[in-house]
Amino acid sequence: MGSNLNSSGGLTVAQAEHADQLGMEHEVYKQFVIDRLIEKKGGYTATNRLDTQKKDKITCKKFCLVIGAGPSYIKEMEQIKKFKGTIVVVDNNFNELSKQGVKADYVVTLESGKPNVTLNMFGYNYLKEQKDSLVVVGSSITRDDILKYILKAGVKYLRFPMEEEPRASNVGIFALNFAYHSLKCDKIILVGFEHTGKREPAHTYLTWQTDFWYFIKKWPKETIVNCTDNGALYHDDYIIDTTLEKLEIKIS
Repeated sequence: MGSNLNSSGGLTVAQAEHADQLGMEHEVYKQFVIDRLIEKKGGYTATNRLDTQKKDKITCKKFCLVIGAGPSYIKEMEQIKKFKGTIVVVDNNFNELSKQGVKADYVVTLESGKPNVTLNMFGYNYLKEQKDSLVVVGSSITRDDILKYILKAGVKYLRFPMEEEPRASNVGIFALNFAYHSLKCDKIILVGFEHTGKREPAHTYLTWQTDFWYFIKKWPKETIVNCTDNGALYHDDYIIDTTLEKLEIKIS
């Protein structure tokens, strides 16, 4: 929806539409945008991979794997295939993961444009093949024509009413909130979450990082188990640092 206000200091057209879809007053939505801009002025949260956070054994009540669209998810494909547990994927890697034989439990989308969804994100045949086990999770901006396309394939659909959706600047952050608030996972395992690189402009990565830390610093420390093994999302004792290959999980 854009991370800046318009030239007059108000919401952009897209932001105003998003606020209306959320049923949120424009001034409340505007404050979310302003708060992010203030946080971004502080610059990047320093990436800090501490040796003390390298932990291969974790204990939890409930866990899931959230697969983002960063390049590490391709590199980790064989380990992803071996993963035993709930898998949450984002819309723009669903086709590739399906092609590789990875069956997700949930695919999360923030996309509002039907052509982008139908042509690039949700292959109809992949949806039909997984209709008995897959749930598509949408947001306030998921349009009815996208919903009809998904339901026509016989797939279950769930709308996740994220309380602070204006701070979900990418679908991965939306997926993390779904895993934490809806699935009630106390350990969320990440792969494909670099949030840095050259594919996007620097200001986009800064927005994504700012919103990631906005949520993670609200949750109990070590909720996130980052198996990306690269990128920017490591800081002090908030994040457990390991790899999918080394990770051992014990249910408490």
